[in-house]
Amino acid sequence: MNTAQLVVLWYAGFAIVATLLAHSEESPTTLILAIILFAGLILFTLRNHPKANKKSVAIAVLSPLVLFVLLIISVAGYNEYISRPSSFTSIPLNQIEIFDTTLGFREGYSYHEATVSGRVLNSSALTLKFLTLQIAVVGKETNVQVDGATMVVSLDVPPGETRSFTATDNNMRPPESWSWSYTRLFASGE
Repeated sequence: MNTAQLVVLWYAGFAIVATLLAHSEESPTTLILAIILFAGLILFTLRNHPKANKKSVAIAVLSPLVLFVLLIISVAGYNEYISRPSSFTSIPLNQIEIFDTTLGFREGYSYHEATVSGRVLNSSALTLKFLTLQIAVVGKETNVQVDGATMVVSLDVPPGETRSFTATDNNMRPPESWSWSYTRLFASGE
């Protein structure tokens, strides 16, 4: 038996074992039969097969199983992550005041690094932790938005206090002559 034949035998064996395990609730004999079939596959593979490269068989058989198990673990972990309640609460935007804002560009390789800075006053009862801003860069001559970015600012502003903030984005291209504006999209705190 050669390498390809052993790999096909293993895949067929997996299909049969999976079918038996799916019906194992109906009778305990199907579970015993699945275990015997799996043990038989292992014993048959370990026998002397001069035309078979057993390392290649192991890689071809185990790689899809390992990837499948990793996929299941990843999906389960992601589902647990998104179902976990967030410790942050949304803050109404009318309780967050932004002032003294500036936008500056520092030339990079093909894009520019945009830096927005300013000060934020937290009038809510919560400590402001995150503020999401939508930045729009507008060409002065055309009055059309030519670039923009969404920036998430990480903060720690207690209720009733003011703090400075800075946020950067590395993928903006300003025109020669420009103006800008910002929109507060979301604020959250704890």
